[in-house]
Amino acid sequence: MAMAYSSDPPNQQVGELAQLIRAGVNRVDHKFLKALSSDDGFEAMVEMLNQLSEVSQPQMLCGSSWLRFCFDEVDFGWGKPAWTGVLGEASADYPSYSNLIILKEHLAHRQDAAGVEAWIRLDVDVMATLEHDPHFLQFASPNPPIFCSSS
Repeated sequence: MAMAYSSDPPNQQVGELAQLIRAGVNRVDHKFLKALSSDDGFEAMVEMLNQLSEVSQPQMLCGSSWLRFCFDEVDFGWGKPAWTGVLGEASADYPSYSNLIILKEHLAHRQDAAGVEAWIRLDVDVMATLEHDPHFLQFASPNPPIFCSSS
């Protein structure tokens, strides 16, 4: 688990936030993983969680990259899937699904439509803001249609 902290995310540029995230991911290095797998692994995890508890009223955004997992290449005998998705209940009853982003390939077996899907679960007001953000919309197609071909 990588963590990044920002003291004022609404007023930071996307590039600044990306740098913070990159730095957080880079802290999960060989030394950190070795510490987690050692006899002191529990203490290393507690230390990381203590760092999180020091942040006042943290707003967490969790993300996972499923890129290169090739879900769209799976064939159980009736052909490759037209589309794959993320299974799970995304509601207020399941707080572990709040503020979650999962990146996955989009139709990787169709060269004309290859890309990245971002499955995003945010609080309703935050999602409404994101769906109308012109900078975000330059790079994204919220809720695109699912195209199925007969080939």
